[in-house]
Amino acid sequence: MKNEPKKEIWEEIVISNLRTQNGKIKVIMADAGFFAYNNILLPLNLRTIPLIKVKSNIDVKKLKKRIENHPANLFWLDSRYNKNLSSLLKDFSYAIKQTVEGINKYEKFTETRSRIESFFKIA
Repeated sequence: MKNEPKKEIWEEIVISNLRTQNGKIKVIMADAGFFAYNNILLPLNLRTIPLIKVKSNIDVKKLKKRIENHPANLFWLDSRYNKNLSSLLKDFSYAIKQTVEGINKYEKFTETRSRIESFFKIA
């Protein structure tokens, strides 16, 4: 795993370990090394807000449009989740909105991230 590109280990780190079908929405912050369209789009259906630094060669308007047009998870339509569908869709809408806003605010979050990293280094 050490030599794998960051964007390829995202699924193992985020999708497999941090996703949630119910419960609190989670926010995961990552640097540009994790940037890939799927790394931004896949977590939205799993109640996770990906806050990934956008690479400089990416058209941010096109990215935002892709996020806003991302379809909801059809898995939620399964009979086990039907009674929670309105809540899930509300959370999905929130995750999309926060992801789009996060693209513009990434630099504001880097200070908080830096403090968290410093805390773990000291601990």
